[in-house]
Order: sequence, then structure tokens, then C-alpha cells
Amino acid sequence: ATERSPVRALTSFDPARYGEISVLELLRAASLGWIGVDQRLVKSILDRGENALADVLAFSRESQEHSRVDLDPLLIDLFRHSPHPEAVDFFMDVIRRQPEDVDDNLIQALLPLGATAVEGLLKLYDELGEEQGSDVAFLLAGLRIRDPRVLAVLLDRLEFDAADGAFCLGLYGDSAAKPELEKMLAEVSAEDAEAGLDEDALEREISFAIEQLDAPEPQYQPEPFDILGEYPKTALPDVDVLTDAERLDLLQSPDAHRKSTRLNSSHL
Repeated sequence: ATERSPVRALTSFDPARYGEISVLELLRAASLGWIGVDQRLVKSILDRGENALADVLAFSRESQEHSRVDLDPLLIDLFRHSPHPEAVDFFMDVIRRQPEDVDDNLIQALLPLGATAVEGLLKLYDELGEEQGSDVAFLLAGLRIRDPRVLAVLLDRLEFDAADGAFCLGLYGDSAAKPELEKMLAEVSAEDAEAGLDEDALEREISFAIEQLDAPEPQYQPEPFDILGEYPKTALPDVDVLTDAERLDLLQSPDAHRKSTRLNSSHL
């Protein structure tokens, strides 16, 4: 066992008794495949309200070197359901692992944090650089927090990738960007257009961004989110990641649904 392994035996993780087990232990067990990621697990966490967040945050800060199941999507959903400023570091780590494919759920979880997220995103953009920083720039723009450092990043993207930079500046909505956008519009030529974009398309993108700067400031409204609806009512442990000894232990579980797991001879 590692220092972050559950203290309890696998057989003690009966869904009927989840309420007696700490959230940290439940998450550790789920990361090992001992329990399924389902509504029973999520509801057990939600039922504890704010008290559960300390354990969710603690788990998010632990090394996942020995995890067998990726719980990032679950943590993102939990933080989306209950936004917490201290989740920023976790979000930065998730983005760092896949900076060019940031999940929509993560974006929706990060936006409510507002100014709290800006510092981490700026540092991450500086770390990733222009080649990998497109999604981070988009997040900075989407937060719409007026900060000269954010504006500088978005103007930098305008020079690096005119279409992407113009889109982000239009989303950001800071009129201070108008002179640079107008200058870029005047200089657009076929050679400057991004691969796959003709000159007219780039002109339209920049013109639209300029129009957005004069549009009324939108009021942020988080999208409705039914976290339980994201998960099945019941899910089996992830048998494929268990050791042979753990599969045998699973057969002794008091949970009838878990006992029904088909452990054929190839598993034993």
C-alpha cells in the first residue's frame, strides 16, 4: 500500500455505508478502481456540503502516480457544482497536462472563479508559450477581467495568430485593443492570413472583433449543471485495473451488485 491508499479494506467500501467513510478515502478507493464512479459516490460527497470540499481539495493536491482511474473529470464536476478559489491550482495542473484540448466542463468550472483564476492562467500562458497557449488565452479572454497583463497576452496573440488573437480580443471586450485591431485590419494581406483562411475571412474576423468592443458588456450567467445527471445510478468497480488479490476480495463484498461482477477465469 502507498501512503495515500485507503486505510480500509476493499470489502468495507459498501455503498450503503459510504456516509461513514471519509470523502478522501472514497476518492482514493475510486482512483484505484475499488468502487464505481456513480451517483451513489457523488451523492455521498454532495450530502456533506462544504465539509466535503476540504477532502476533495486534499485529494486534488495528492500525487496521482499510483492512481489507476483518472478522476480529473469527477473533480472538475465537483468544483463546477461547488466553486472554490483553492481549486485554481488543480485546474492549472489539468490544463498543463493537455493545454491544447481543454475540456468544456473545465471551462465552465473555471469561469465562476473570475479574478481568482487570472494569476494562475497568466503564469501558465508564460510557461506554455504561444504555440500551446491558445486555450489559456481563450480562458483569460472569457473571464473578462480588466488587467493590463491580460490585454498584453491577447495583443501578443494577435501578432502570433491574427484570427485567434482577434477572436480573443473581441471576446475580452476591452476598447483599449481597438487601435491594434484597426492597425491589423489595415495591414491584412493574403500573406498575413492564417493557413486555411483567405484574406476576406481574416478581415471579417478582425472587423467582427472591433464590433464586439462596442457591444454592451454581457452579464455572466453560469450554465445550469445537473451533476448527478452526468453519472450512472450505479457503476461497478473497474475490474480490469484490480490485482488478482483485489478481485478475490471483491467477491467477499457485502454489496450484492458488486458480487454480480463477472469475474471469469481470465481475471482470476
